[in-house]
Amino acid sequence: MFLEKFAIEGIGPFVKRQEIDLGALGAGVFAIRGENGSGKTMLLEGMSAATLFGEYPSRSPSKVWDYLSAKTGSVTLHFRLGGVTYGIENKFTKSGQSPRLFLVDRDGRETQSLTPSGKVGEFSEKIAAMFGPKHAY
Repeated sequence: MFLEKFAIEGIGPFVKRQEIDLGALGAGVFAIRGENGSGKTMLLEGMSAATLFGEYPSRSPSKVWDYLSAKTGSVTLHFRLGGVTYGIENKFTKSGQSPRLFLVDRDGRETQSLTPSGKVGEFSEKIAAMFGPKHAY
């Protein structure tokens, strides 16, 4: 799996939308640095567990919506897997989450929804088929 783009908004210290073009970084190692409490862990977990499962493991047991800094928040991740580019958008409110999985074209635009019902169960099944069950993550 190759991470291409990530965005976070309304969660923790990321009140305004912050976007990272991971594809522009190329191959190799990169570092995220900052003061304590600046959101480094939230950012890294946002690229994986928060996007896929709506949770922040380092603050377990807790859900992303426990850390909303606005009425709503979201994480969006574009990634390549098996030659296909996918997108995940997970929107959060104080009452829960609304995750979506979709295909992405070469220009970064959504082309087809893979979770048309918009239900968490449908999303979770698709993610488990792609990455394995949550407990194995």
